[in-house]
Order: sequence, then C-alpha cells, then structure tokens
Amino acid sequence: LEPWSAVLTGNPGESPGYDPLAFAVTEAHLRGLELHAWMNPFRAKVGRTGPTHWSELHPEWVRGEKTHLIMDPGIAAVQAHVLGVVRDVVSRYDIDGIHIDDYFYPYPTFGPGAVRLEVPLGDEAQWLAEGKGATLADWRRNNINRFIQGFYTLTKSLKPAVRVGISPFGIWQPGIPEGIEARVNAYDHLYGDSRRWLQEGWCDYLAPQLYWPISPPKQSFTTLLTWWTAQSRGRPVWPGMAIDRMASLKEPLLPASELTDQLAAVRRTAPLPGSVMWRIKFLASDARGIGTLLREKGYQERALPPAAPWLGAAAPGKPAVKSTGPGVEAALAWSADPAQATPRWWAVQTRRGGKWQLEPLRRMERNLLPLKALQNASPPGGPMADAVAVRAVSAAGVAGPVLVWKWTGNGETK
Repeated sequence: LEPWSAVLTGNPGESPGYDPLAFAVTEAHLRGLELHAWMNPFRAKVGRTGPTHWSELHPEWVRGEKTHLIMDPGIAAVQAHVLGVVRDVVSRYDIDGIHIDDYFYPYPTFGPGAVRLEVPLGDEAQWLAEGKGATLADWRRNNINRFIQGFYTLTKSLKPAVRVGISPFGIWQPGIPEGIEARVNAYDHLYGDSRRWLQEGWCDYLAPQLYWPISPPKQSFTTLLTWWTAQSRGRPVWPGMAIDRMASLKEPLLPASELTDQLAAVRRTAPLPGSVMWRIKFLASDARGIGTLLREKGYQERALPPAAPWLGAAAPGKPAVKSTGPGVEAALAWSADPAQATPRWWAVQTRRGGKWQLEPLRRMERNLLPLKALQNASPPGGPMADAVAVRAVSAAGVAGPVLVWKWTGNGETK
C-alpha cells in the first residue's frame, strides 16, 4: 500500500529484499521486547520520492508547499487510504502496539523577528462546502478527531489487545496549565485536540512530547507532566523525553542530570510510570554517557510493562508442572473457562545469590517452558539459580498466578 522508503536502499521505491517490520518484530520478541509500529499518518513527503509515491499518484490529495507537504486529512479518500495501511499492518504483523506521531496539519514556520507564518493549505473551498458553519480551525480539528476515533476503533476491531499510542506536541494550549507559554501549540496550529483523545479513551497511552527542562517555568517538564497526568482518566501518560538535547551537540542544551531528574519526576507523578526516549541512536552510542547513566541510575532492574486491563482484565491460568523427570518442564494449565486469558508471554524471575531478578520476557510460542534451562548462570560465570518464579502474562499485560520451583542443595526439586 505504500512504496519502499529511500532510507532502506538509497532509492525510493526499491525493495531491500526483506521485510523490515517482520524482521524487527521477530527480533524484538526474541529479546522480550514489545514492538509498537510507529507512523506519521499524514506527512506526505520527506526527502526524495519516486513515481509510485502518493504525492505523485494523487497530487490532488496533497496540500502545503516545499517541506510542508501533507496528505489532506479533510479528504475522505486520504483517511480511507491511511486507515487501510493501519488495517494492513495490524492484520499481517504480530505487533504489540501501533503508534502515531505529532504531525497532523503542518507546523507553522517563523520569519524574521520570530513572526509566525501560517502554511497555506488551499483547503478553504472544501471547508466552505463541508464545514456547516464551523470555523476553519474547528473543521480541521474535527477531521483529525474523526481520524483518531476511526484509528482506535479499527485497531480494536482487528486485535483488541494491540495498544494504540499517540505522541502529540507537548503543549495542548498556551496558558494551560497556568504559566505555560508557547509560540506553537497542538490545538491551534496542528489542529490536534489531544486532551480530548485521552479523555474519550481513543488511545491506550499518550506520550506527549515534553522536550523541555524542569526549569524555567514557561515550558516546565514537571508542570506539563503533572497537568497531562491529571487529564488521563486511567490511561497511561508516558512523556516523551528529549535525550538528543542532552547528548547530540558539542554544547548540549541540557545537562545529563536532567535525564535522571525527569525520570524521578515521572516516578513520583505518574500512576503508571513510564517514558519514551527520543532518540535511540544516542543510547546505542552511549553519547555523553547517556546510556551508562540510564543503566546505572535509571533502569537498574527490568520491569513488566504496565497492564492495560481495559483491553482485557482476565488473567491467564497458573502454570503447572507437567513432568518431574529429567529436564523438567512447566506447562500452562489450560482451561476452557472463558474467564482465563490466553497467555502471550512467560514472565520469569530467578533467585541467584539470595536476590530475585526479572529475566527478559519470553514469548509464549508454545506452552512448555524448560525449567532446568532457567537455572543456568546469567550472566555466564555468575551464580546458578536456586529457585524460579513463573507467571503467564496476557496480551493486555495482566499477569496470572505464580508457580515457584526450587532446587535443593542435593539437586532435588520441589
């Protein structure tokens, strides 16, 4: 439904010879990671495009100029096409979530003296024909609201447990909360009423891009986080954090200590704490020690992703011991009871040297899990496990009852 990106081979429309998303899903699950497919639904053009690109095939769908080309959300055929891509991805891939970015209508540009320049879109005639007396801004916001609701409804009709996420621009409106100032805001300039999406339950988590420091107060990370969390109505708010601003420049805009301070604020403030880091290359390269800082002071231990019980509150059954012979295996106690959820992951904790630790999640590819293999030292050369605790976890993240298995000093088990 979409042409190959030039990012993959250097040439737009050219196949790399494999399916990157299928590869990423498989490799993520092997490492106990969820994979959420991330989309920019209406962003029409970044860099070079080929003759099969939609901006070339359907120029009547495209609005804006130069780098601000979008597929017009007000055109029904555009929304149908984008939702068709959503249907294809959710249906064909074993993804855990699907997520859309902050590009709806284009960001304004700024001229001399920081004067905001609105991007002409040329959709006024359509608005006058279809707006039924609404202002142009309200008509555009309604176009996006209609898409967000359709996006959520479609995903849930296909795979209810696939989580829907959105990462809007972090300031909903200036002056909200009190003291916040902004040249650009999501509501007036991108026509995204992101607070409504959260309150209507049209997403399973919201990741507002809070790319500012804790101080000064005009765009305070903590002030905005507290406000967003108060809007949540039980859905997680996982703020976007700009680690590129701490690591990418010769003179970084923010000190690295800002990262741990913001993580501490998230854990104090959010009922279901979590965060989204922009972007991975700085963690992978350990730029300015950001990756080391997270390992040593941010994420010393693994954690299960927070459950989403509104996607299915039922827990899987308790694992049961299938065999007590050599190479003993634990198997999930399957039940015809519809109140028990189908498991998606094994959550395994091991006790080594008297301390319990959570191991990487294991995908529930089959309902047998060799316990003996879990006793092996991790990392190699470390202590062997003398006990394991195993739970099954549903696709909605709900964990079932635990089975504990112990090895005694003479090699016996109980």
